[in-house]
Amino acid sequence: MMGKWDINSSFAFTDNNLNLTSNNIELLNNTKFKEELNSLLDYFIRKNELFYSSRYKQTDMCLNSQYSYKDICQLLNYDSNLTSVLGGYRYNKETNTFPIFVNYEKNPNLNSTKYEDKFINKKIFSWESKKDRTIESKELSPLLNSKTNNVAIYLFVRKNNIDRGNEAKKFYFLGQLGVASTPKTVTKLIKENSKERKINYVDMQFYLYDELRQDIYDYLEANLAEEDPNENN
Repeated sequence: MMGKWDINSSFAFTDNNLNLTSNNIELLNNTKFKEELNSLLDYFIRKNELFYSSRYKQTDMCLNSQYSYKDICQLLNYDSNLTSVLGGYRYNKETNTFPIFVNYEKNPNLNSTKYEDKFINKKIFSWESKKDRTIESKELSPLLNSKTNNVAIYLFVRKNNIDRGNEAKKFYFLGQLGVASTPKTVTKLIKENSKERKINYVDMQFYLYDELRQDIYDYLEANLAEEDPNENN
């Protein structure tokens, strides 16, 4: 498919190739510009080899690599950036995917979001839906019927949601999930604003298609001060 040229951009996509726009081609005669361009291309080639070369199944992601919400939207081939509405999970009809996002350490001050999300072991993951959901909730139907409808469930986990500076903490991509237990609605008595009320959740277990890597498992299960195994990657 032919791309559109942008006279205000240095590059344009045409027939799936990245090209310099015509008004910038002459800049290649500038030795400094050419050196900087080659350096930039080398960087992105190395980054691609590190994060995207060993693609997982039918995705553009690599197992155990870290991605932001925006990265995930792009790599799952969403039509647009859905970062602001992804939340803890969201089914995408166009790609038939159901990514699940988990902050492994919960905010101790928010009782209603202390979901029982945890690894039983390196192959089994226990998970709870958002509050006030039951097995009849429409938004969970693609998940509960994933085997019948060939929905790809993907797990993304980060230690917590404590961001560093202006950069949101990224998620580990831990691969595809399969339903390992019969989903059930559970009711908890939660204290909110000095009042107690009953809240429903859907509780279920998944099996990981790929066993969780030991260092990531240890990092997630350890205390907050433990070093991220991918921190320097």
